[in-house]
Amino acid sequence: MSKNKLKNSIWFILFEGLKIYFSNIDKFLLYMLFPVFGQILGIAFAMGLSISLMQTVVEKTDSTLMALVYVILLAVPGLLIFTKAFWNYMVASYLCKRLHRKEVLYDRRCCYDRKSL
Repeated sequence: MSKNKLKNSIWFILFEGLKIYFSNIDKFLLYMLFPVFGQILGIAFAMGLSISLMQTVVEKTDSTLMALVYVILLAVPGLLIFTKAFWNYMVASYLCKRLHRKEVLYDRRCCYDRKSL
């Protein structure tokens, strides 16, 4: 087989894609792992704490209003995690969109152009 046919084979393309993916795994973990799993973790944390401790809170408080306040306070940490992860996801999505449109990316430290990457 010629070199041209080897470079066009599905195995070569798959191997090159995996090589690029694993060479950039640190960037993927840094920028996309928390935004994706953080949203799931935040919702699970908020719902889990609220649902699992709701009966205990209702039994220990006299007022229905105070029980509702305590259940809402139990959900706040999970909702904060969800909000932070969603914000990071939106920022990463915006930066990827601008990079694909070949626009200039501005960072606090410097400016990145697509040609320099």
